[in-house]
Amino acid sequence: MLFFSIIVPTRNRGKLLVESAIPSILDQDFDSYEIVICDNNSSDNTKVLVENLMRKYPKIRYVYSPVWIPKEKFFEFSLKQAKGEYSILFFDDDVFIKNTLKFCYNVLSKIPLPVFTFSNKIVYFYSDWHISDNKNTLKIPFHTKEIIIKDSKKLLKKIFDTLDLIPGTPDVTNSFYRTPFILELIDKYGTLFPYGHMGDYNIACYTLANTEYILFYDGPIIIFGHWSQNTTQQLRFLKTTMNEYKEWTDWAKENLLKDMPFKEYTFSNCIVATLSKMKQQLNLPYSIDFTKYIQKIYNDLLYIKAAGIDTSYLKEKFIEFIKERNINLRKIIGIKNVSRPEIDFINFMPTSMFKGEKYGFNNILEARFFFDSLKKKTLSTHTFEIEILRKFTYYFLKLGSKIIQKLFGLKFYKKLLKTLKIMAIYILSKSEE
Repeated sequence: MLFFSIIVPTRNRGKLLVESAIPSILDQDFDSYEIVICDNNSSDNTKVLVENLMRKYPKIRYVYSPVWIPKEKFFEFSLKQAKGEYSILFFDDDVFIKNTLKFCYNVLSKIPLPVFTFSNKIVYFYSDWHISDNKNTLKIPFHTKEIIIKDSKKLLKKIFDTLDLIPGTPDVTNSFYRTPFILELIDKYGTLFPYGHMGDYNIACYTLANTEYILFYDGPIIIFGHWSQNTTQQLRFLKTTMNEYKEWTDWAKENLLKDMPFKEYTFSNCIVATLSKMKQQLNLPYSIDFTKYIQKIYNDLLYIKAAGIDTSYLKEKFIEFIKERNINLRKIIGIKNVSRPEIDFINFMPTSMFKGEKYGFNNILEARFFFDSLKKKTLSTHTFEIEILRKFTYYFLKLGSKIIQKLFGLKFYKKLLKTLKIMAIYILSKSEE
């Protein structure tokens, strides 16, 4: 039996598929896997391009749907094609980092839990990304490279505490799932995607509610591509240029949000609505904090506005809403969200931004080759010492932050963070020289 099934759902992206995604999978030092390309009724030359690849690489299987299937339903259709012990949904605008399948195999052969989640923080921004400064840029945040066994119920509780996904949470694309486990969930609940494009939140709740422990690797497996046709870009920033997303936002307003206090569409409102429904379906003992709910809607409006999008209609509706309910918005937005005390030192750790024009890459596959060169560089003594210092800083903050605040106060702690931030930026600049 093959160990991995790399499931690649695709539609009308033949060139991107065969020039980036598939080569990155084939460039591995591990053999027990298959690539299953699931074509959702493409009208371009995807079939011809894939058939040419199949003649050269017998690991590739091609499954074609003669009719178009809605996105999330097609994910389920694709997962059912898997023959490997573990499956992953891998998108055609992403790339695998070199030689990671062997690493994943070594981990799962020793700790064969049903879910193996990894970091989704490394991002390549395509040239059509909406923020001009980030176009053709590779973003590499800090990683601890730890492999952690996480308590599923504690992780699920944190999702409801924060009203969002947190590091280590399983979602559609950041996890290997034991194939029988994920297929059993589909049979048990009828679907993994009852609320369409809220699939990440559905899968998080379904998998965590049906496992005792999951594995999390705080390190990179995939470089995730962000571009104009990403779901987040279309839905979070209200740029529904594709009919499928426009139809879903209309459905969400009429169905998903009808029982919510605030009825207007924002992405965060849909998240909280989805979590509320999952709480009911799975009979979860968690509550939805109304204050955090209002904070999320308010922050959503600020986030959308910061992206240069007109929010005047939503702002007007939101003001009407808080007036009708006599909500003291100033007081609510002033309340600190204390459910994630680790956020200070996680955000404190510096993030590297590499621009393709400066470092010689022009697409996501070339960005992956550049990332590989950075990994080799860490083998040098100088860079290795810098990496050790960065890790020491992270663990010092993680373990010592509460003690420092208790002994010396919050004011001292903030000053210490500021000083360490300056040191970290210096360290980062040295590592990039």
